[in-house]
Amino acid sequence: MARDDILEPIRVRAYSLWEQAGRPEGGDLEFWERARQEIEAEQTATPPKPDPAAQGTPQ
Repeated sequence: MARDDILEPIRVRAYSLWEQAGRPEGGDLEFWERARQEIEAEQTATPPKPDPAAQGTPQ
């Protein structure tokens, strides 16, 4: 995943974490960092699924 492609999932996750915490004032960097760590951990733990179209298999 390109670096730019990861920004949107991090933004969405950080917003969700902020909402779950009761929308506190401040803490935006902490929510962003936590979200970034979670997303990156998920990406390294789950290998990408192969794309059948990329392998040239007929459908």
